[in-house]
Amino acid sequence: MIPYFIPLYWSYGDTGQILDESHVLSSTDTLGTSPFWDILQNDYWGRHILNFESSHKSWRPLSIYLCRLLSSRNVEGIDDLLFHRLVSIIIHAGLAEMISQVALRLHPKMSSDKKQRRALKFLTKFLFALHPTHVEAVINVANRPHVLALIFSILTLDLSLPLLCTPILCALALMTCETAIFHFPPLMVTLTVIVWKQKHFKRDKRKPLLEEIKTLLSIIFSLLPNHICIAGTGIAYYVARWYLNTLDIPDGLIRPAENPFYRFEGTTRFFSYLYVLGIHISKSFLYDPIGFSHEYGFDCVPAVDSLEDRRLLLNLLIGALVVFFLVVSLRSSSFGNVLDVLVALSWLTTLFPISGIVKVGTFIADRIIVPSSISCAIYGGYLLTSWIHSKPSEVSSGSKSGTISRVLKWGVILAGFSNLSYKVMYRGYEWTDAYRLLESSYRACPNSAKTNMEMAKCLNSMYPERLDLDLSLKHVARAQEIDPSYCDVHEQFAIIEFQRQNYLEFEGNLTKAVVCQFTMKKAMNMWQQYWTAVTKDPFTGNQARLRMQKHLEFIEQKRQEEMIRLGEYPDDEETQQGRDEL
Repeated sequence: MIPYFIPLYWSYGDTGQILDESHVLSSTDTLGTSPFWDILQNDYWGRHILNFESSHKSWRPLSIYLCRLLSSRNVEGIDDLLFHRLVSIIIHAGLAEMISQVALRLHPKMSSDKKQRRALKFLTKFLFALHPTHVEAVINVANRPHVLALIFSILTLDLSLPLLCTPILCALALMTCETAIFHFPPLMVTLTVIVWKQKHFKRDKRKPLLEEIKTLLSIIFSLLPNHICIAGTGIAYYVARWYLNTLDIPDGLIRPAENPFYRFEGTTRFFSYLYVLGIHISKSFLYDPIGFSHEYGFDCVPAVDSLEDRRLLLNLLIGALVVFFLVVSLRSSSFGNVLDVLVALSWLTTLFPISGIVKVGTFIADRIIVPSSISCAIYGGYLLTSWIHSKPSEVSSGSKSGTISRVLKWGVILAGFSNLSYKVMYRGYEWTDAYRLLESSYRACPNSAKTNMEMAKCLNSMYPERLDLDLSLKHVARAQEIDPSYCDVHEQFAIIEFQRQNYLEFEGNLTKAVVCQFTMKKAMNMWQQYWTAVTKDPFTGNQARLRMQKHLEFIEQKRQEEMIRLGEYPDDEETQQGRDEL
């Protein structure tokens, strides 16, 4: 927990809500100013879940209720945001402890030795707790559901709980985060292997492969009630979401600036998403091929058009490693090794949402890696424990050379954990300040349109002490150059030109910002304030009204073009009503 506490201490008093935290923590559902029923019928961002145009379809009522509960607790000496983050750190630490317990059950032979048990538990716990990709889901309160949902999911592996608890825990996981539905297949695999390992460990002799398979099938049959509860809850949830038509995010909310591969088709889509999947698998096992960024929008990661793209060597390497471990496990005399490989692969299936098969707004995100990193923690801890306690046949366990060897190995491992701790602390420090976070994203994605635009915001309005209109203008121009369809840039152009007192340029960009659906609301407020003031000027008011009329005609033209594109053809009365509203 310490590597997470340190950046909070460093930035205490000098931080605020970051990115989606401002939306989640300031919504009426979180603040408690709306009826409790709204939590159940609104999405995570406070929009009605049945609103097919504006809702992101992220239904997380339990997560919102936790935010509401924590926000209502006034802890003396701790502000609300810090309190939320401290709770997230504690939840994550508890999850790390649970993952270490799963590791002990998956490796009963190693757990039977006192020293190896301690080592396995320690190494698994630290590999999970110090995984750098978890920072996004721990420090940022808006991403906490990805950690909390795993708490409920992992609890289903405890067979000492009554069977009734299984569907309840699965339902709680789904009410915490909708991606919990992808936890269920690996949970069923892990539960089966745990029971097989426990029974296999109690036997003195190994059975032939056919007998082992029969034993496995009998275990699956004995666990059928558990599997039915897990799978049944997931199926019931999916059918309900399908019936209510709340499965898919609206196309209009998926933008190239945030998910650039969404509209790809054919081989380009297949190869591009194959590379994205390879990136997430690599990150799961502590190798980051593209660098840390809170968002990887267009054109941070260029499309992969063919097999000739060298970046696919990453996927080739991953495939080769999977085949290697499968062959080694099959050639070994232990059927348990094959099951271990299956468990490790099953947790990688939690990356299914970013495979390009289903429609999601997320592209590349560290928070999605939290469940898949379980494979790294459990089997990384197992391999390290085996390495520490391995010794040449001529060296006895209690000899001086054997002790020195273990000390050196522990030194190497602790050095590695120190490196992970530094990454967690530094990344946590970035996630406690919006400007530092955007700087890190710009270093990783200098060709991202959205990152350039967000940097421009920081330099023209968000931070007065960092005001640099020339540099801000360069970032906005670069964003427009990368993605000409990214209409959000006009709002930033308008803000810059207004501060430069270039009012004619300001008026043109403000008009374009009004017809952009993503900046319309704020731009309309600016429009009303500006034109109300300039048209009342006794000397230039008439000229201002003429200019305003031209801009209104441009807005009306764009409005009609949009209606035609949507297949709606307004009559004269509707057109006039639109003018009146403007």
